[in-house]
Amino acid sequence: MDFSELKKEGFIPQRQKGYFSLRVKVLGGRLETENLTALADLAQTFGRGHIHLTARQSMEIPFIQLEDIETVKKKLDEAGLAPASLRPGLRTMTACQGAAVCPSGLALPQDMVETLDRELDGSGLPHKFKIGLTGCHNNCLKAEENDIGLRGGLIPFWSRPDLCKFCGLCQKHCPGGALEVSQKERQLVLFSEKCVHCGCCYNKCPNKCWTGRNGWHLYFGGLFGNDIQIGRRLPPIQTTDRSILAILSRALDFYRAHGRPKERFGRTINRLGWETFTDFMAGRSSPPTA
Repeated sequence: MDFSELKKEGFIPQRQKGYFSLRVKVLGGRLETENLTALADLAQTFGRGHIHLTARQSMEIPFIQLEDIETVKKKLDEAGLAPASLRPGLRTMTACQGAAVCPSGLALPQDMVETLDRELDGSGLPHKFKIGLTGCHNNCLKAEENDIGLRGGLIPFWSRPDLCKFCGLCQKHCPGGALEVSQKERQLVLFSEKCVHCGCCYNKCPNKCWTGRNGWHLYFGGLFGNDIQIGRRLPPIQTTDRSILAILSRALDFYRAHGRPKERFGRTINRLGWETFTDFMAGRSSPPTA
């Protein structure tokens, strides 16, 4: 029995000999209630009646015995679920609920994570690759700590000056100092170059004077573990699924061509230089060769 292959298929050998923890793929941290019921049944029948929630929104059923693994695989498939792949390549993506639920949300991470999971080609990567999506500037999913992180943003427009009371709340909550409001002169100025696209003006305005175009900030090269590295943002903010997919696909192409076995994406960028990476991403250099 090749335990390393079992681990790649989501069955992680435990400290206790002969037992395995099954890591289940939970895309974006979302499960339907029938999925929860099926996992509870598996844990009760083949484990010890409990489930562990991992740091990256997956679920693990510990204490599965070696002789039960094939049966567990079959029952997992019957429930419409799958083990989380632990092979080199894309790991299960994390995502918050975003604007679908959260009052601060500026984007829909659950929709985007399904698109990325369906459309991105994660084959042939030299090591594990983690993508995390967070819906607003609160950054609950810590976008900068992923190989690629997406953080929701908003390009704001002061669209209803006729409704504005010039109360100054948008200026008060603007972290970039991009707004100046004068109640006396009934004037508002937005300095676009200072805007961090946090959406505070939009969310805090009591009179709904602001609209905007939703988008995503992209971060590259983050790491978290024995070595910690904060990913760097590659502007500008992106506002279409097509542009997001094109940029992420190009980043994966770069990693496939230049990454060394077991070298994380951020270390590849460090070794070759941020300028080399950004030149390639901007199309200022030829596609890399293996």
